[in-house]
Amino acid sequence: MGETRGVGLIAALELVADKAAGTPFDPAMKVGALTQDLALEQGLIVRALGDSVAVTPPLVISHGEVDDLLGRLERTLDAAAAKLGVG
Repeated sequence: MGETRGVGLIAALELVADKAAGTPFDPAMKVGALTQDLALEQGLIVRALGDSVAVTPPLVISHGEVDDLLGRLERTLDAAAAKLGVG
């Protein structure tokens, strides 16, 4: 029988230069890593996966904590867009 190695929620955000067209960023820009670093400045831990970032809060997260997480994520994405000159 298999063993459970983790329990929780997971969501990933694909970071693109143009949302409507789905145009990706140049991989050399390392947008996922930039976003991960900016998230840490907001006190949020995300995992860069190429030009995507994964957010994995615990299952026991409260509604208030979800709101806080989303606020930190929004500030992170705003900062990344400003640094990249998009949005």
